[in-house]
Amino acid sequence: MYSNSKDYFAPFGARRSTYKAWWMPLLEKAYSKLNGNFDRIEWGSGYESLRQLSARPVFFFQHKKINGFENKEFALFQRMAREDYPMVISCCDVPRNSRAPDGLQNAHAYTLLDLIDLEGTKLVKIRNPWSTEGYNGAWSDEDSRWTPALLKKAGHVKAKDGVFFMPFHQFLNAPYFRSTTAAIYKNFKSSFVYNVKQTVQQKSITITVPSRQVVYVTLESMNPRFKKNCKGPASQLQVNTYLFKGTRFPGNAGLLTPIGYMGSSMYHVTVGEPDMALDAGTYTIMVANWSFK
Repeated sequence: MYSNSKDYFAPFGARRSTYKAWWMPLLEKAYSKLNGNFDRIEWGSGYESLRQLSARPVFFFQHKKINGFENKEFALFQRMAREDYPMVISCCDVPRNSRAPDGLQNAHAYTLLDLIDLEGTKLVKIRNPWSTEGYNGAWSDEDSRWTPALLKKAGHVKAKDGVFFMPFHQFLNAPYFRSTTAAIYKNFKSSFVYNVKQTVQQKSITITVPSRQVVYVTLESMNPRFKKNCKGPASQLQVNTYLFKGTRFPGNAGLLTPIGYMGSSMYHVTVGEPDMALDAGTYTIMVANWSFK
């Protein structure tokens, strides 16, 4: 906290909510203490914060790598949103110091709330955590296409609350949102934590799946923020992960999922895809730490 005068106090970072609630500044204060101080939580991403806050598997979808599969991604994002998975989206796909399109805020994180098909038009429901909208493009609150009937069907109320709709195709492509991050926030039947010490550049971890089921495997290293302002530089990771059935590497063409990546501020990676079920059998996760010496 800081004080401008003896009678006025203001939060150091996050402000109180529109309804004057203090929970956000207090949460930010606790988060800064977890990391050491306020300086260590400067900047960041939803990919990083969702993992720290939820301790659940987190998936990162880079829009430029998934466009062209809009129907598949619409169905996946809609299902995750309706299962109440926390979802963060990054704006925008333009250079950092450039102006974002249609009143959006560049270098800013929004929340993805829902996806709907409104009489043949695929829309995404988005919230600005600042509780101000700004967005003035297609299907914004001021768009004349909104009729009382469509508002009722979409369950939308025009209000200055930070919630707005935009076309899904627009959302998924430049120069609009660049990525979506989702935490698989559910109660799992079982979970295990293992400490793994890597003593060679390539390490294989073998798991046995007794029956067909959904399995998530998350690899995580120490957050580089913990080393900020400490003696010596933080370690720079360059890690790839490979998932395959059996114990013998089948080559990249035989992998069950795309090669995973962990590095820079992306200090964790969940192998696989959301709700991907594995048949009974033995599987190997090969971890290649190219920065290991």
